[in-house]
Amino acid sequence: MLMSSSIFIEKDLTEAFFALDTKIEEAAQATDGFLGKESWVSPDGAKRNSVYYWADATALRSYSSPPLHLEAKSKY
Repeated sequence: MLMSSSIFIEKDLTEAFFALDTKIEEAAQATDGFLGKESWVSPDGAKRNSVYYWADATALRSYSSPPLHLEAKSKY
C-alpha cells in the first residue's frame, strides 16, 4: 500500500479550489487501486491535509499524472 498526501495552508481558498478538490476526489475514487481517503483540518483551521491510499505504484501514477491533478499541483 502507498499513500499520497496534500497539505494546504489556508490562504484564500476559493470556490474554485473546492470545486477542483471535489473533482480530484472523484477522479481518485474512479481510479483502479484506490483504497480510501482521510482528511483533517488543524484546530485553528489554518491547515488542511488530504491523504489518499493506493494499492500500488501503478494506481498512484494513474491518479497523479492526468491534467486535472497537474492543474491542482500547479495552482495550490
